[in-house]
Amino acid sequence: MKKSIFLLFAIVSVAGMIAISGCKKKETYTVTFNANGGTGTMQPQTFTEGEAQVLTRNAFTYDGYAFTGWNTVQGGSGASYTDGQTITATADMTLYAQWTNNGTNPTPGPTPSSTVTVTFDANGGTGEMAPQTFTIGTAHALAANMFSYDIFHFKNWNTAADGTGISYSDQQVVNPSASITLYAQWDGGFQNGHRFIDLGLPSGTKWALTNVGSDTPEGYGDYFRWGDTTANWGSGWRKPTKTELEELKNNCTVTWTTQNGVNGRLFTGPNGNSIFLPAAGSYYQSSLNNAGSTGSYWSSTFDTSGPWYLHFNSGNLYMNGAEGGYYTNKCTVRPVCVSAQN
Repeated sequence: MKKSIFLLFAIVSVAGMIAISGCKKKETYTVTFNANGGTGTMQPQTFTEGEAQVLTRNAFTYDGYAFTGWNTVQGGSGASYTDGQTITATADMTLYAQWTNNGTNPTPGPTPSSTVTVTFDANGGTGEMAPQTFTIGTAHALAANMFSYDIFHFKNWNTAADGTGISYSDQQVVNPSASITLYAQWDGGFQNGHRFIDLGLPSGTKWALTNVGSDTPEGYGDYFRWGDTTANWGSGWRKPTKTELEELKNNCTVTWTTQNGVNGRLFTGPNGNSIFLPAAGSYYQSSLNNAGSTGSYWSSTFDTSGPWYLHFNSGNLYMNGAEGGYYTNKCTVRPVCVSAQN
């Protein structure tokens, strides 16, 4: 009989995982046009991730020169694009007009600028940083980061918003040969509209900042029986395992505190980042019990002790197997972000 019960709940545990379907909001990218010695104005052009679009036709002029196309590098050594070419943008970029002498001007062509510009993008954060001008061939330190992103910590800069480009440390000495945009990288992020944060745990597990069903760290969110299908957070999210909850408990500094008027436990990781688990209580049948004084958070692990959960109050914090039918109670869930693991 025990084997049958174990098998039943092992199967049900799959249903208890957070569904992995869902739609990811498409990114937008900006293409900026630079006259590169010419005159006139052109508005930046917005592209949607994965969607092809025709580049805005050139509206710049340069007396004595003919327009020959666009290039990602001012001097013409980068990627080239023709006038009105159809492209699919994958990042913000600047396109520089390229010119050739049309025979009416005695000079050989526009002289490439001796300076380049580094532009800083907060990449979700807040604050202001002025662009930084570099003389080609002369190395200087990047300006110190001035952006912030509520509880996230600044990590470094990257030439791609998603961190897949070239990385630079804060105030690194650089010698750029072309104008670039550097995007702030943060130790937390978004997955399908929900935020996660790195606590510096040994496993690299990234924890959600809110309970399933809540939009704030202090919100109780929704309540689930252990075998219930939880709310759909989309691809990359799931319930934590017993091991991951134990790591959270054992590797963080844990304090009972009140945050924005809500009691709960603050878990501060080795890197100084924190998550707050509210004392949301639990449901027995149709009654919510001990809200404000206890917290019970489901894991996805089921073994001979039953389904495991993390339980706490103002004086105790421990893992417990849900024996004696406790798994029929409804508890809260704090997910982990699978796609953000190291």
